[in-house]
Amino acid sequence: MIDYFHPGSADRIIKIFDLATGTLKLSLTGHVSAVRGVVVSPRHPFLFSCGEDKQVKCWDLEYNKVSKYDIRVIESSPD
Repeated sequence: MIDYFHPGSADRIIKIFDLATGTLKLSLTGHVSAVRGVVVSPRHPFLFSCGEDKQVKCWDLEYNKVSKYDIRVIESSPD
């Protein structure tokens, strides 16, 4: 069962909502452009996000902050 909803958005903020109550539980800020993708680790308390700022961030949900190990996307190619 899914307990939380965590959309990304153009306002650069990842908002985590409790689905049972509809209340905002946490707001994560750190991207400098729109957030385009969000996924939660099934095994660890981490959320990964990617944005138009070409960054992939690893959020530690236990401590509600960005992990010190950010990943920068340099270039991608369809080939």
